[in-house]
Amino acid sequence: GGGPEGGCWHVGGGSSGSDTKKKSAMAMGSKLKRISSFHKLAEAKTPLMKIQENQGGEVPPLEGKVPPLKEGKEVVPSALPTEQTITIQIVKHLQQGTGLLKRMRWSGPKVRVFRLSRDMEYLERESLNFLSFEPTRIPLDHIKAMENTTTSTADPELAAAGFCLYYDPNGRGRKTAFFDCIAPTGADYILWTKGLRLLLETRAKSKNEGQKLQLELLELTLDIPITTINHWFVQHFPNGCMDDGDDKL
Repeated sequence: GGGPEGGCWHVGGGSSGSDTKKKSAMAMGSKLKRISSFHKLAEAKTPLMKIQENQGGEVPPLEGKVPPLKEGKEVVPSALPTEQTITIQIVKHLQQGTGLLKRMRWSGPKVRVFRLSRDMEYLERESLNFLSFEPTRIPLDHIKAMENTTTSTADPELAAAGFCLYYDPNGRGRKTAFFDCIAPTGADYILWTKGLRLLLETRAKSKNEGQKLQLELLELTLDIPITTINHWFVQHFPNGCMDDGDDKL
């Protein structure tokens, strides 16, 4: 077991947990702080969604108090509780980088950091250690399509957080490659599906070029439900997927 606390998934364990498991959990926890694009949003606290029962076993009324319905009356939509959201700049969060679980070509799935390049022209991928290798780059113009589903993930929990990206590996239009990615949180999933899609569509439809296009992209925003920021999928990631290393796209 385990649970999302403070924006970081902590691997759970009972009193019988070994020191090795605790050290492994601590190591994973430190890396998890880096893999979500939203880990710096300390001010965005996840609301407590559970409704506590009183001693009599009855559920107390919500503090938001919706007026009781009268016969023949309908609920006014504005009177119903709405989910709190935070508005983010798409480019800023895509450039911060997200640790996505990527299906590897030569080995098991590994977490790799994906980010939008500073010039907003490439999708970059690098290993978690950020040190040894130059990032692999895919020109955004070579990305052909995105799907909000995966082609290879069997785990239903991971499939709910996954997407598939199709691209032309050499830019000649003769070949299409693809890979699956799994987002670490619900918020990151929204960022990399809705956010990246909006950025790609804006680039394709815009009449602007150069600096004017960059300014247009910088203005793109997205509303993220706050509850999704600490909605972690990492507990379903395969063992060993957080190991550092390198691979080829």
